[in-house]
Amino acid sequence: MSGAVVMVIGLAGLVVGMVMTSPVNSYLATLRSEGIAARPAVPWAVALATGLTFVAAAAAADDGWDAVPLLVAATGLAAVSATDVRSYRIADRILFPSITTTLVAMIVVAVGPGQLGDLWRALVAGAVFSGLLLLVALIAPAGGLGLGDVKLAILLGMVVGWSAGDNDDVARLLMYAMLLSSLLGVLNGLLLAMARRLTGKHLLPDPDADPDAPLPPLLKTSFPFGPGLVAGTLIVIAFRDALL
Repeated sequence: MSGAVVMVIGLAGLVVGMVMTSPVNSYLATLRSEGIAARPAVPWAVALATGLTFVAAAAAADDGWDAVPLLVAATGLAAVSATDVRSYRIADRILFPSITTTLVAMIVVAVGPGQLGDLWRALVAGAVFSGLLLLVALIAPAGGLGLGDVKLAILLGMVVGWSAGDNDDVARLLMYAMLLSSLLGVLNGLLLAMARRLTGKHLLPDPDADPDAPLPPLLKTSFPFGPGLVAGTLIVIAFRDALL
């Protein structure tokens, strides 16, 4: 896609993000009604995140039709990232419909000649990415990688598989996505922990933590991991051609 088209799609993502703020805040309000201190999402932040995910999805697409499933997925990825930042939870009621609608979009586009391989790669990559993160979650210390991140990896893997050109590309892109997303997730956590230390405040606090408790040690700081997974994966598919 041309740069101009990508930018137009990114602007459309800003509008979609403003619309998606409503279901995001509806989910967060439900958590608050259950006694969980989930803060409302900031509309401009959700809009900006969605715009950026749209840009990455458009940059990864070979043509207009290929972009449709990626844009559907990007909408859900931005929304669940917002719920994770504000509540430390991946919203199933946003994630599962996003997986379903992305799959439907992939099936519809795959009806065209030569696209069934893309659909197959998307399904396999979703299972592999999620399976690998499940393995990490099982062996990681308690309170580390959560099952919400494992479920999120289904959609992320589908995006990687759809963007890859062949089976060898899928394996390499999945490896890059896991490495970069894990690196960004940990880096986000370290930066957040350092910011908390410098300010002495519980910035982006865990809703389940005691707000009056002292700041935990640097390496025991809790933080949302989902946005790092999303950012790393989208960067990989956006720069797919440079990496392969």
